Amino acid sequence: MRSLIAFITAFSLCFSQTVEIRIPGERVQQPPQIQAPANSSGGGSSGVGVVIMGILGAVLFSAIFSGAFGSQGKVDTQRDSRGRTLPLFVPFEFIVVHVGMLEGVSVLESMSFEDITFSLVRWEDSQEALERALGKSAVFVQPNYIYQTFGLAQGVGESVSSSRPKGAVCLLDTGVDRAVLGDKLLGVRDHVGREYVPEDHGTVSAFLIAREGASVFAHRVCSEGRCTSMAFAKGLIGCLKDNVRV
Repeated sequence: MRSLIAFITAFSLCFSQTVEIRIPGERVQQPPQIQAPANSSGGGSSGVGVVIMGILGAVLFSAIFSGAFGSQGKVDTQRDSRGRTLPLFVPFEFIVVHVGMLEGVSVLESMSFEDITFSLVRWEDSQEALERALGKSAVFVQPNYIYQTFGLAQGVGESVSSSRPKGAVCLLDTGVDRAVLGDKLLGVRDHVGREYVPEDHGTVSAFLIAREGASVFAHRVCSEGRCTSMAFAKGLIGCLKDNVRV
């Protein structure tokens, strides 16, 4: 159950906050700074607070996108950094977190961790209708959201030291250039399902980690600036199975 809560919280926090890592040479606009309340203790969030906010975030976005996806008309869209128009989620695809078997739905792919199963299902109706059809067999349901990478990296500019590694980090990003990382790259896994192509975004992110002395286990969950919830889920499960921190 602890693992289930962690997964649901991780998905919810994808929408409740953005963590920005500065990449040398990237061209991005600085977001406005949010001032903390005057009576803030500054001690960070408690574990209970994170779980509560995660669940609230899941409920809120479930309600918003359930309404947006309730009809089979035009899908809401977004524009990426290249000006391309993309949907907010993959049409008719939902991620279902469940224990046991799913019946009455078309399952595209599944993966498990401990006693929890993540399934990508195709459902040509609203999220509410899917939740009703699944009943108690589903613990959590959400659309297969589409994310975008931020910034345009311009290369690394120097080599990575081959010093003794200071632990390992699991990176969820685009494809990485193996030649740049050398022996600091522990392994690569692909969760996109297309030809593996190294990209600057993932390579620079991995380089910044390796430059600090850590080894990198790279999971490709994005390609050409586009990522999906299901790819992230597969990457997270891969990190947990490999016992590597994200």
